Amino acid sequence: MSGIIIASDELRAEVDGSLSVCAPLDPKDFPDWERLLTPENDPRNFLRNKWQKENDCNANSSTSGNEVIEKRRNGKLGQNTGTSVPAAVKLLKDQGAPLEIEYPYSQYTRNRQQFDRWNTPAIKASAATRRISGAIVAPSFAEAKIHLALGNPIHWGHFWGLSFRTEEIVPGLTARVCRQYRRSHGSSGHATEVVWPVLTARGEWLFWVANSHNDKGFFISEAAYEEMRDRSYSPYGAYVLMGDESPHRQYEGQFNPMGID
Repeated sequence: MSGIIIASDELRAEVDGSLSVCAPLDPKDFPDWERLLTPENDPRNFLRNKWQKENDCNANSSTSGNEVIEKRRNGKLGQNTGTSVPAAVKLLKDQGAPLEIEYPYSQYTRNRQQFDRWNTPAIKASAATRRISGAIVAPSFAEAKIHLALGNPIHWGHFWGLSFRTEEIVPGLTARVCRQYRRSHGSSGHATEVVWPVLTARGEWLFWVANSHNDKGFFISEAAYEEMRDRSYSPYGAYVLMGDESPHRQYEGQFNPMGID
């Protein structure tokens, strides 16, 4: 498998030029954002462990992001929805993604005529109900924490494999953590989904990343995140998938920002 490809300059310019306009988040505007970090909102508790069988990490990861958005928008998961990174962002914004029960990953073909027969008007109509509201280029770690808490995952591509070490995250949970990306990765491309901020027992924030290798994902540190979102080191692209074009509207819709129950 060759992994994901780097988008052409033309496609990248098209996608970047169509992105939502979102001013940098000011943490003062989201004083209680950590209250959103509940077990119900934690994607680790509802995303299915995925194991890609084809060269489809981009589809697996981007639809995982779409699942997070659907769960937070509607309060339920629609049974698991189911290239280049900018191409996936463009597809989710323009057309959406159907449920996996409607179009399973196992329904795979390289024949365009067969694909057109499977991709029925009903499938397209279902996908259209699951479009993202927009996307922005992945922001700083501090801003990304709030986006993830609001239910806005980050779809990105990066070089693979990564350098991991096993660490204790919280008492009773050990997991792989990537702490350095630059000069510590392989040469193929891979797409994953950054979906949740986790505060470790040491008081350090890490991001949990959903993967499609049947491995329960992994964690990344702030330093690794900043390198992986930097196109100087990772040319594949990194985008926040927006459940709503207004993070403030998302925040106010999930609980009263004045702290009144």
